[in-house]
Amino acid sequence: MRITLTAAAFVLWQELQLRADRTALRGAQVPRLRQALITIGVQVVRSVRRIVLHFPRSHPDAATWTRLARALGALPT
Repeated sequence: MRITLTAAAFVLWQELQLRADRTALRGAQVPRLRQALITIGVQVVRSVRRIVLHFPRSHPDAATWTRLARALGALPT
C-alpha cells in the first residue's frame, strides 16, 4: 500500500510540474510547488455535489492554483 501511495504522489507532482508550464510556477521543483499550492490556509465548503475552496484575498498564488486546478479538470464556480 505504501509503495502505491508513493507512486501516486510522484505521478501527481509530475503532472503538476507539467501543467505549471504556462504559469508563474514554470520550472518549479516539488518543494516550491508544495509551498505555493499545498501549504495554504483555505476555507473548505462541502456539499453533496462539490467541494469549494475559498482562498484568502492576500494569497499571492491563488490565480496560479486556480489555473492548475482547472487544467486538471476542476470546474469553475
